[in-house]
Amino acid sequence: LTLLRGKSGSGKSTFIKIIAGIIKPEFGEVMLNKKSYSLYDNKNWFREISYIDQSPFILDGTILDNICLGIPVKEINQKLLEESIEIAKLKGLIKSKNTGVNTYIGENGNLISGGQRQRLVIARAIYYKSKILIMDEPTSSLDSELSRSFFDLLEDLKKYVTIIISSHWDDAVKYADQTIDL
Repeated sequence: LTLLRGKSGSGKSTFIKIIAGIIKPEFGEVMLNKKSYSLYDNKNWFREISYIDQSPFILDGTILDNICLGIPVKEINQKLLEESIEIAKLKGLIKSKNTGVNTYIGENGNLISGGQRQRLVIARAIYYKSKILIMDEPTSSLDSELSRSFFDLLEDLKKYVTIIISSHWDDAVKYADQTIDL
């Protein structure tokens, strides 16, 4: 887990968006394995990453709709779906609902908590087999206890995916394998 830290306005979000390929740098270049690399001209890059910002994209639909975004129900890989739910620690939420993965979560996921929304988009990233998870301030709307729980999840997730995250939460540094101060 690579943590980007810095004061507000230090460029964390801009840096994250450059890494994710959302914006191009105004100057300089992106280096990958010590080679100049144009993320913006390489469509494969976008198949390798999942980008999650402070307000993750949630469909007005069910848990299943949001994990398997855009995949017809008949084509859903059930084994991969179950693994994604397990790894993202969504099993408790799903088991607590009578309709399971078909539970309606509302527009922008307003019928589930902020922490559950973050776990949902992580399950999506796992389902789509993203190799790199890039997150911009994912705990900005969570209290310290939920932030700790979320970073515990990320600690487990490191086994499956490379994580790059920006965070203001002071204790995030305890979870980082490396820290970049901006």
